[in-house]
Amino acid sequence: MKKLLALLLAALMLLSMASCAAKTEPAKTDEPAKTEEPAKTEDSTPAEAPTEEAEAPAAGAYDLTGCDALKITLPLPNGVTAVDTVYAEKWMELVTERSNGLITFDYTNSGVLGGAVELMEGVDMGAYDISIIDIGNFGTYAPQVDALCLPYIIKDWDHAEAVYLGEPNAWVAEKIAEKMDITVLGTIGMGFRSVISKDPLYTLDDCKNYLIRTPDLELYIDALGKLGFSCTSLAFSETYSGMSSGVINGMETTLNVLYDNGYYDVGKYILQTRHFFACSEVIVNTTFWNGLPEVYRQIIEDAFDEIEAEAWTYARTTEEGMVPKFEEKGVEVNEFSAEDQAKIQEIFSDYWKEKAAGMGDGASEMVDTLIALR
Repeated sequence: MKKLLALLLAALMLLSMASCAAKTEPAKTDEPAKTEEPAKTEDSTPAEAPTEEAEAPAAGAYDLTGCDALKITLPLPNGVTAVDTVYAEKWMELVTERSNGLITFDYTNSGVLGGAVELMEGVDMGAYDISIIDIGNFGTYAPQVDALCLPYIIKDWDHAEAVYLGEPNAWVAEKIAEKMDITVLGTIGMGFRSVISKDPLYTLDDCKNYLIRTPDLELYIDALGKLGFSCTSLAFSETYSGMSSGVINGMETTLNVLYDNGYYDVGKYILQTRHFFACSEVIVNTTFWNGLPEVYRQIIEDAFDEIEAEAWTYARTTEEGMVPKFEEKGVEVNEFSAEDQAKIQEIFSDYWKEKAAGMGDGASEMVDTLIALR
């Protein structure tokens, strides 16, 4: 009888620990080539995030019986005002709260532990658990990913949401998972990239041979070159002084990065070229992820699901609010004419198909899908 009672008690203990049982998978060791990703500074005042709080689940929604404390390493490349940083912090707060303090984070931002590529590599190799990395950095491992990064392939914010919150990004996640020890948990839209310059730029003719700084990435050099710009690579940390001293005449990135880093003091003209849409992938090391208790994975996913849509809305409204902020700083903000925009679409529609043909299996079909979603 005593033996039977002991067996029953042991079985009950095993059932209570099941929700926090761990699984493991072998880690991949592939290492990507390095590319460049500028990190934002912490010098500016953080942007104000929406104050609406996500509704917490009912008490007892998660069974944490038998779960141990967990600290997740989560380094970010961007500074405190970046949309992905703002919402990563909201996400972490929800996760810690809903795990009753069992899940905490070893968190840094502003590229303290490296730029986007270094952090992406670190997550792939298991040095870090989670990060949020611009999609443009994954093409080295999975070339098909660049289909979503082609210049002018994303038409507007509605199109961006259909692509990055829909099946195309799910396809990208599969391609990344095939080549890296990385699982994509979701996305955060960052906005369209534009050009700030020391001289007025209104037309495609104005852009011819105008010297600007671009990241040292083929798609960027191709895109700006086809618009007529003369492109040079320069460390992001040297770009501000380069414009100030006349080494370069302009640079390109998202409007919020330009504003947060004070580029309105060295460039008084913005041409909203919208040549790329910047979107960050929320990534986790797959071996680490599969080794987590199921309840911890559920808490992390549920919390991100609640902030993802809010983050996209915030990024969109923040970009829309940038123009008057620049104008208050004495910056003239312009766009290409309808005629020039039609020329741009004609130029890049052939380019999309040419580039996709060399990206690998499925890329050409994905470009067709993106066009159909426009």
